[in-house]
Formats: sequence, C-alpha cells, structure tokens
Amino acid sequence: MPAKAITSALPQSIGVGTIVKWLLRLLCFGVLASLLLQLIMQFMVPPPIRRLQLLRDVALPSIAISHQSREQSVHFDRFDFQALDTRTGLLFIAHDGPSANKSHEASKLISASINPSIVIFDARHNKYLASINGPTVHGITVASDIHKVYAADADHQVIDVIDEQACQSAINAGQNVCTVAKAIKALQTPDSLEYDLDDHEVFVSEADKNTPSKSVVDVFDTQTDSIVKTIPVPSILGHVRYDSALHLIFIVVTTDTGAGNELDAIDPITNTITLHIALPPTCSNAHGLAIDEAQQVAFVACVNSRNLAVVSLRTMKAIGDPNNFLLATKPDIVAIDRTLHILFVGCATGVSVFDESKASSGSLKKFNDYLVSTDSSHSIAVDDSNHNLYIPLVDVGNRPVMRIEHYNSQGTV
Repeated sequence: MPAKAITSALPQSIGVGTIVKWLLRLLCFGVLASLLLQLIMQFMVPPPIRRLQLLRDVALPSIAISHQSREQSVHFDRFDFQALDTRTGLLFIAHDGPSANKSHEASKLISASINPSIVIFDARHNKYLASINGPTVHGITVASDIHKVYAADADHQVIDVIDEQACQSAINAGQNVCTVAKAIKALQTPDSLEYDLDDHEVFVSEADKNTPSKSVVDVFDTQTDSIVKTIPVPSILGHVRYDSALHLIFIVVTTDTGAGNELDAIDPITNTITLHIALPPTCSNAHGLAIDEAQQVAFVACVNSRNLAVVSLRTMKAIGDPNNFLLATKPDIVAIDRTLHILFVGCATGVSVFDESKASSGSLKKFNDYLVSTDSSHSIAVDDSNHNLYIPLVDVGNRPVMRIEHYNSQGTV
C-alpha cells in the first residue's frame, strides 16, 4: 500500500515542475518582448526636444600663468558679469578669478601666477579673440554708440575705460591682447554698472564693507570720463539697470540683515533717487536684476530665498508671489531673450528658465532648472539675434571654456 501511494504521487510532482518551467519560459519571453517593443518605440517615436541644447565649448585662456608653460584650471577661479555689444557681436567677460587671499593660496598650490583679465569673445562666430590683462573686474557694460567699454576694477577701486575700436584694430592685426585706455578713480568699491544711452552716463553701484553700510551710486559722464554726481544709499546695493522707455535707472537695494529689500528708481536728469518700491518680504537678499521694457516689468533675483520677485513698472508695485517663482541655488545674473520673452537666471547649480510673456499680469511659467555643468553657471549672457546663451565655466577638461547653449523655442523639456 505505501509503495502504491508513492507511485501515484510521482506523476503529479512531475506535472507541477513542468508547469513551473513553462511559466518561467513565458515570463522570460514576455520580458524579452517588452524590451524589444521599447526598443522599437524608441526608433519610431523621436525623443523629446530639449529647450537648452549644447552647441559647443570654446577654450578660453586660463587665469593661471603656469611656470611650466602649460594651461591649467584653478579651483578658486570664477567669472563675473558679461556685456554684449549687439552692433559688433563682441562679448566682454569679467574673468576676475580668486579673491585676493585665495589668489595667493592658489599661486602656491599650482606654482603659477594668477592673472585676472577681461576676455573678449566673438559671439557672431563663437571664438575667443583677445584678453585685457590685469584688472580684477566685477561689473562691465558697453557704450556701443561711442565705442567704449566700462569695467569695474574692484581691487584698484577704479572704472577702467576700454577703447573698443582700438581693441578691434589690435585683434585684426593678429594680436590677442588689448589694453585699458584710462582708469577713473571710484569713490568706493565698484561692482555692477549700467550705461544710460540717452544721457551718455554710466551708473555704478559701489559697496561699503562697513556695518551699517553707506554705499553710493557714482555717476560718470562718458563724454569727459569723470564723476558728475555721487548718490548716497545707506544700504547694500545689488545690480543696476536702465529702462529707456521710462528714462529711469533702477537699482536693487537691501539692508545688512537681508530684510527690507526694495527697488529704487534714479532720475538721470537730476541724478537723485525719486522712488522706493518695496519688494515682497518673501524675497530675501535681493541681488540680480533685469528689465523687460516691452512689458514694463522688472525681475529681481532673491539669493537667500531662492526665488524671483516681479515688479510692475507701470504701477511701481510688486506683483505675483515670489514663492511661485522658485530658482536654483544661489541665483545671481538675470538675463532676457527679448525676442522670445524667455527669462534666464544664472545660478550656482544651474540656469532657471521661464516664459515671461505674461509677466505684466504677474504670471510666469517655469520650464526647468537646467544643469549645464558641475561648475557654477551664475554668469550668463544672451544674444537675442541667435537665441544663444553664453556661460563661461572655469573647469571643463582642466581649463576654462565658454559653453554655448542654444535656446530652442520648439523644445518640450
């Protein structure tokens, strides 16, 4: 009887094993079919188009002059403001490098001399042209109608004046270096600056490192290259921009504590502050600034709160909620493609991109925070004519490069 039971159970166990094997085979075939289907779909369905598309990297000179005669990147290196001359296509870039204390440390570390400069880049043909060696520049602006470039040399507390035509002649002659034509003594440490085309003046925000701050805005006459007015501002100053439609200079102002931010308006006729526009309390440590003159809207990058404040220049009041306009880490320079109404904010960890075509109603549509490099991408410039975004980076393949990204209006991601 026990033997019979064992004999009758044997076919049943074989049947179960066969079923399990067939199930495993079916599962394997199913997985394989799914993978093949996904592969076919990838070929049949095109991938989504990126809004920011890498065009190329163009090598830039290192800030380090190596004693071994070789290029190398510097860990503490940095770029700052950029200014594009839309008439010539020349892009001027502040390559200020490490701060004074870090510069000495970097020189010992890499056995090289640290040489700050202004880089001149051809945005029409995407190539490096020349350098202006020596100045440690923060802000920079182009007065294209009089062929001059003004740069804020923070270390020497002067405004450097560059003859753009002389630089162009040197470049055409095959030289890769041009020089500062003259230096104008600033009252304090110059930072951001802006050219007023209508009044032929340059407005310079100059920080005071004391507490409480007693900053100033110096006004330079570009016809005589001399200071004509110093405007006291008892706070910390951010970026300064000119609105030709309203014929006003706007400057970002914040307190030592980072609270009580505002956007101040300066009348370039009287060279006095005529208006104080309060920014929302949710904007902490206001700094970067750009203006869309067509919509009469100003955009202020708030560093600590990592958001964007929007100001209507028709009503002179903040509109929208900054908490709806979030940015990547450490936002700095704000730039606009005015043809497409696309807003870019250069940040330490990427570039935040918005559709600002409806900004006058307090509405922005954020596309994304785009990681363009592991380096800081806080320095950006936009060319409206070709929709290219210029981002100088300090270390790509162990040397600085100009990364050129193209904004594709047909992009979906």
